[in-house]
Amino acid sequence: MMMQFKAVEPKLHNVLFFVISLVGYMINKSVLLLIFAIVFILLTNIKYIFDVGDHQMSFTTYLFGLKVMRRTVTADNVKFIAVKREGFYRKVVLIRLNKGFRWKITRFFPDNFDEYVQNFAVANAIKFKNFS
Repeated sequence: MMMQFKAVEPKLHNVLFFVISLVGYMINKSVLLLIFAIVFILLTNIKYIFDVGDHQMSFTTYLFGLKVMRRTVTADNVKFIAVKREGFYRKVVLIRLNKGFRWKITRFFPDNFDEYVQNFAVANAIKFKNFS
C-alpha cells in the first residue's frame, strides 16, 4: 500500500524577498536583483510529494504542476533511517542511502509521515533510530 505525503514551499518569505529584490532593482538597475526576483517567484510554485510503499520510497518535485525531478529508492539501497525532532512540533526523517545522497524529509502533511517511514524500516529490516 502506497501512502502519499505533500509539502509546499512557504510563500510569505519568497514573496517578501521578491518585493525586496524588485525594489532593489528599481533603485540600482542591477540585473542580478531582477534575476533574484524571478527566482523567488519560481520558488513560490514548488510542491513536493513523498511516497512510502511496501518496498520503495520516492520523492517527487513539481514546479508549476510539471514534474521536475523524481528520486526512487528501494529498501535494499537504504542503509539507515533516523527520526529527529526539529523545534517543538516538527519531525525530520533522515534517510541514509548506500549509493547516493542523504534524504532529509521534513514539512510533509499529514504529520505522521515518520510513522510510515518507521513501519517501512521495520518491515524491510533497516536500521532505525528515533532521536525525538
